[in-house]
Amino acid sequence: MFARKLGFCASVLLILCTTACTSGSLEPPTPTPDPCGPGQISRYVDAIQRVEFRFNDVVAIASVTSRENLAAVIEDLEEIREEAEELQVPSCAVNARSALVIYIDATIEAYEAILADQPAADVNSALQRAAELRDAYFDAMAEVGGEQ
Repeated sequence: MFARKLGFCASVLLILCTTACTSGSLEPPTPTPDPCGPGQISRYVDAIQRVEFRFNDVVAIASVTSRENLAAVIEDLEEIREEAEELQVPSCAVNARSALVIYIDATIEAYEAILADQPAADVNSALQRAAELRDAYFDAMAEVGGEQ
C-alpha cells in the first residue's frame, strides 16, 4: 500500500513539474529598445526642443522688455534652465542637453549684464558668447538627429 501511494505521489509530482516547466512561453524575451536607436531618439530630441522653443519664446519677450522689468523675465529663463537640466535623456543626447543648458546660462548672463546696466562692450561680449553657444547647441542637436 505504501509503495502504491509513493508511486502515485511521484507520478503527480512528475506531472506538475512537467506542466510547470513547459507551460511557460518558449519565445525569447523581447529586447528592450535602444533609446539611442532609430525611432527612439526622436522622443528625447523632441523633449529637448520643446524646452528650447519655450526658452526662445521667453528670450523674444526679454529682447523687447525694458531694463527695469528684466528681473521677472530672467526668473522665467532660470526656471526653463532648471527644466532643461532636469531632462532625462540617454547617453547619446547628454551633449545636446548640456549644450542647451550652457547656452541658456550664457543668455541669462547677457540679460543680467543688461539688468545691471553694465557697459555696452560687456553686454555685447555676453550676447556674442551666447550666440556662439547657441551655434554649439545646434551642432550638438544635429549630432543626435535634431533638425535646426
